[in-house]
Amino acid sequence: FMADLVRLAGGRPIFDDVESPYFVVDADEIVRRDPDVILIDHPFQYKTGVAKREGWKEIAAVRDSQLYDVQDFDMVVINRPGPRIAEALQVLSRLIVPEAWHGD
Repeated sequence: FMADLVRLAGGRPIFDDVESPYFVVDADEIVRRDPDVILIDHPFQYKTGVAKREGWKEIAAVRDSQLYDVQDFDMVVINRPGPRIAEALQVLSRLIVPEAWHGD
């Protein structure tokens, strides 16, 4: 459901072309796909550490400071489908397409 949330929020998951709902992601493949935004939805992983990974300085999201972690959003709201899913969608949209929220 996470990929669906990203799409509904105005983004495009970088692994949209992968048919399997669950798969192992190679860090080098993330560098090759060069995401504009990175949402870190894993406990004890933070943007400062992610930005320092080998080769990741070349990723647009790292260069443009578009990395977001638990300091920027409530991970529980984002990764649990339930009554707060509309809140999750709003949070993701604000991170992925901030220009759509100017002046609100």
